[in-house]
Amino acid sequence: MAMVSIQYGETQFLVAAPVGQSLSALLQKQNIPVSFPCGGSHSCGKCLVQVFGDVSPISREEASLLPADGADWRLACFTAILGDCAVVVPAASGQRIASDCAAPLTAAEPLYSGEFGAAVDIGTTTVVAYLFRRGESEPLGTCGRMNLQRSCGGDVLSRISYCTRHTVAPLQQMIRTQISDMLKALCGDAGVCLEQLGGVCITGNTTMLHILTGLSPQSIGAAPFRPLSLFGERQALCLPDFPNLDCYLPPCISAYIGGDIVCSVLASGITMSEKISLLIDVGTNGELALWQKGTLTCCSTAAGPAFEGANISCGMQALSGAIHQVWQESGQLRYAVLSSETARGICGSGLIDAAAAAREAGMLDKRGRPAGAALPIGDSGVCLTRQDIQELLLAKAAIRAGIETLLESCAICAEDVEQVILCGGFGSYMSIDSATRIGLLPPAFQAKTRSIGNAAGTGAGMLLQNEALLRSVRRIADCAQNIDLSGNPVFFQRYIRAMFLP
Repeated sequence: MAMVSIQYGETQFLVAAPVGQSLSALLQKQNIPVSFPCGGSHSCGKCLVQVFGDVSPISREEASLLPADGADWRLACFTAILGDCAVVVPAASGQRIASDCAAPLTAAEPLYSGEFGAAVDIGTTTVVAYLFRRGESEPLGTCGRMNLQRSCGGDVLSRISYCTRHTVAPLQQMIRTQISDMLKALCGDAGVCLEQLGGVCITGNTTMLHILTGLSPQSIGAAPFRPLSLFGERQALCLPDFPNLDCYLPPCISAYIGGDIVCSVLASGITMSEKISLLIDVGTNGELALWQKGTLTCCSTAAGPAFEGANISCGMQALSGAIHQVWQESGQLRYAVLSSETARGICGSGLIDAAAAAREAGMLDKRGRPAGAALPIGDSGVCLTRQDIQELLLAKAAIRAGIETLLESCAICAEDVEQVILCGGFGSYMSIDSATRIGLLPPAFQAKTRSIGNAAGTGAGMLLQNEALLRSVRRIADCAQNIDLSGNPVFFQRYIRAMFLP
């Protein structure tokens, strides 16, 4: 056995590890939030840590993914423990997590007994929890953190693959422990005893809810894409430190249209309107819901993790040091950095801005190719390679093709849609103007698009505080029609056409 010192932020501790174990496996076991978007397949270069001591030498493959400045940086998935060593994990500071929530009330009773309840939104990238008091529409407290499951893959398919290789148990324990820790933090900040928490409403996509409840998501990852459960029920989840907490899981619509979209539809209010309305959740898995004349038609399109900064050479999540806004002045790219003066990389919103601004300035052709080998973002030292821009175009093409296929299936055009609502963490910060200029959204949408933030969390809070809305979410799930885009010839045609910059 080797002794390994692990430092994360202000926390430092010593653990014993078997000789030959990879640093990635050790950090996953210790629930240290290191990002592994590729699921440990040695391809993304994002699991950077500083390492000192007796570890395996750098291979040629690892060296090609490491930053040029060295400084003892290693990739955790490549590095094996050979003896005593120390690992410094960069702390995630300045996290930008959409956590706004308001739960309009009626005279109805809440889902829980007692005075306090909680709502949780399990996103693929982030987890947000809210503490409510009976009879109040605004939460007493909010807690948002990066999903610890990122250490096992950046998107739904990589999580499913991980469960197939290792069973669902490790990821289930990870998310249950994380939810418990977040609920304890909320209760502690509000001076609420853990025993006073009467119930919780937990929403998420279908895969996240399968993992939470210990169901294998394997059938979601392969045709005919049939989940083991669509939920819409109360369950005794036996969360750590909350063994008797009553939990409600909202209904899902299909394998890739989950309870988070049902909650988002509820929060948006589109089913109470006579307007033709389109709800868009832009993320690793783009979900779309069109409301027209009493019918809700949904589809899901796999955009991949590029919007989260994965598969981008200088990409990162929306943390301190991320370029999150880019614009052009007099043919030059200007930029803004999140919570820092020094740029460390670029996040999804900055990536979309950069492509739009560079195209406007003539720095990119319609195929997204820069004049040189890379596109520098001003004087930041951050550059986008041709492959980076291609990853963005693939992601935006998936969303745009999904929109066009959904509209065509409902026999309407973009001009017929009367309101477009963006939701989810990424949709809260994405520039609607830039998204339109790169072709992610049709031009007809620009003037009628608005963002409503974390609608899934808001919908979960509404359910928590108003038990009568259980009938509403059940009606939403039951009336929804799902369009399968896999193998859809219309989607394929639109996808190819959307792989260019306007």
